[in-house]
Amino acid sequence: MSRTALTYAGIVAETYDLLVTTDAIGDADYFRAVIRDHGEPALELGCGTGRLLLDYVAEGLDVEGVDASPEMLSICRRKAKQRGLTAAAHRQAMQSLGLARRFRTLFIPAGSFMLVIDPTDAERALARFYAHLVPGGQLFIALEQPSGTMDPDRARCDVEWRLRRQGIRSEDGATVRVLQRVHDDVSAQLRSSVLRYEVTLGGRTIGHHEATQTTRWYTPAEGCQLLERAGFAEAAARSGYTSRPAGPTAKAFVCVGRRLKR
Repeated sequence: MSRTALTYAGIVAETYDLLVTTDAIGDADYFRAVIRDHGEPALELGCGTGRLLLDYVAEGLDVEGVDASPEMLSICRRKAKQRGLTAAAHRQAMQSLGLARRFRTLFIPAGSFMLVIDPTDAERALARFYAHLVPGGQLFIALEQPSGTMDPDRARCDVEWRLRRQGIRSEDGATVRVLQRVHDDVSAQLRSSVLRYEVTLGGRTIGHHEATQTTRWYTPAEGCQLLERAGFAEAAARSGYTSRPAGPTAKAFVCVGRRLKR
C-alpha cells in the first residue's frame, strides 16, 4: 500500500462527517457561546465540511468559514444547499488569509492550527488573524498537548496499529475504520501519525488509503507566547472547551488573545 502525506481529499474528505462528529469532539456549545458572548461577525478557520459552521448559520449567527481543502468545502456547500442555508465558505490557507471583511471573533476548533507545523508559517498565520480582527476583537485557538510529551520517557511510539475511529456508512452499511500508529518527537514537539483508512462490506475490503499526518503541539504557556509575539493582548490559556470524556490527551485548552483597540 502506497503512503503519502495526508490531505483532506478522497476517502478522507468523503468519510469525515461519519468519523469526526460534533458529539465526539464536544466543542459546539463552547464556540457557540464564544460567538454570542464576544460578538459577530465571526470567522471559523478550518471549517472543513461545516461541522460547526452550518449549525451556527442555521441558528442565525453571522459566521463565515475558511478551509484549505477544496473537497471539504465542496461537501460543506452541498450540505448547506441541502439544508437551504447560505453559508460563506472561502478556500484559503491560514498563513495567507486575505478576506475583505473584518471580524469580532475568530476561532479555530479541533486542533486545526496544529497542522501548521512550520514555525514561520504559524507566525504568518497569526499575523493574518490579527489583521482580520476589528480593534478589540478576539481570537480563540483550540490546542492539545498529547499525553506522555511532558515526560520524554513516556513519549508515544506505537508498534502495533490502534483503532482511532470507526463508523457505519448509512448508504450501504459499509464499515469505515481509521487505524493509526503514532510516533512523538518530544524534542521537536511533533507528532507523526500513520493513518490507515479501511472500508469493508460483507467481509470484503472495498476501499483503503494510508497516509501520514504531522502535527505540532504546544504547552499552554507556549500558545500564549505565540499570541503575544503576534501582538495579541491579554493572552490566556483556558481549559474546558470540550465536553468529551478524558482520553489520551493530557491537556486540551484554548489560547485566547485580543487585538488592541488602538
